[in-house]
Amino acid sequence: MIFCATRKTFERYHMPLPEKKQTSVTGVGKGIPRGDRVYAWGCKIFYFDRRKSLQLVHYDTRLTVFLVDIKIADSTSVALALLDSLRRLYFDDPAMLDAVERYVASSLDSSYRPISDRRVIATLNRTQREFARDGYVFYDYYENGMVNTARANADVNAVPFNRRWGKKTEPCRPYDLFRKRLLSRFRDGK
Repeated sequence: MIFCATRKTFERYHMPLPEKKQTSVTGVGKGIPRGDRVYAWGCKIFYFDRRKSLQLVHYDTRLTVFLVDIKIADSTSVALALLDSLRRLYFDDPAMLDAVERYVASSLDSSYRPISDRRVIATLNRTQREFARDGYVFYDYYENGMVNTARANADVNAVPFNRRWGKKTEPCRPYDLFRKRLLSRFRDGK
């Protein structure tokens, strides 16, 4: 997986900023074809209750995943936390769970790149401002001393957005769009 992170994310997690020539999805990871946006996730840090947290947005479908309380030592296992969140999001869909497993197995390594796609940056900022209210919305999901990120992720991905298909604009939900994209790419026998 390719995590295209903001400069602030690189700084807060004490990661070295890659060279400028390695832009977001143009670099190639092991086993990931050049320019394959299905593996690309926009990544931005935010804070909830003084805890470092991450917001991830899938490049093609705008599926958003919030990971709360990701420490500096945990920053190397963001891909595993993402896999766990996708499993929880699609827990009642066996075909999708299988597709998620194939998706993760096809990209075992993960890398970080600086983010450059303006649409993804706008989606990260808009979601942080309008849905997450700069982290304050997670007090609504606070249960038994923990944040119920599974419920927050389900709620944010149920909100439709207008997607342009050629000259036509149609409302679609990120949850359904990501499901359709992964099932078409990682269905059984493919």
